[in-house]
Amino acid sequence: NDKSTDSNLNTCTENVREQKGRFGSDSIEAADALVALACQYWEKGDRVTATELYTEAHSAYENKLGDSKEVAMVLKSLGDLNKEDEKFDAAKHLYMEALDMEQDVYGHYLPQTLNAVGILCLEQDDFRAAMEYHRRALQIQKKQSSRGEQSKYEMYETLVRIGNVYYSERNNLTNIRSKGVDYKDFIAS
Repeated sequence: NDKSTDSNLNTCTENVREQKGRFGSDSIEAADALVALACQYWEKGDRVTATELYTEAHSAYENKLGDSKEVAMVLKSLGDLNKEDEKFDAAKHLYMEALDMEQDVYGHYLPQTLNAVGILCLEQDDFRAAMEYHRRALQIQKKQSSRGEQSKYEMYETLVRIGNVYYSERNNLTNIRSKGVDYKDFIAS
């Protein structure tokens, strides 16, 4: 499997060189190749290199396309990388930028980004915000599913995430009660 990963890295690296040579470093083609290479490094576990490549692709996309689905996708990926590195403030900022751009480009938020923010909020014990993001994702997924645009499995995944919020909040309240904190005081805080 390492040989396959290395082969993919080599292929993607060569493709980046080729696209930059043919179309220029700031081209959409180069940015597409950079994203593919970033994905390979991320899969390999090299988040630092993946972040650098996504950042370079972001710059190219932004220069050529402005607000676009490509920029929004890269912002979400950078948010995911920051979340994995437990840089929660940076991740949330990137997710919010991605959501703003998705609204501008698609006319609605993408459920995947809403769920990513919901997961981040849950990791920070912000149960209400987590539930709100997942609920909004589910609403969009239901609409898309009724039009045949969305896989039901993604909707099921969101429902599981909502269940995780309920479960985590319940356990958090159990912990609060076991420490002698009154529930009313907790809610007021």
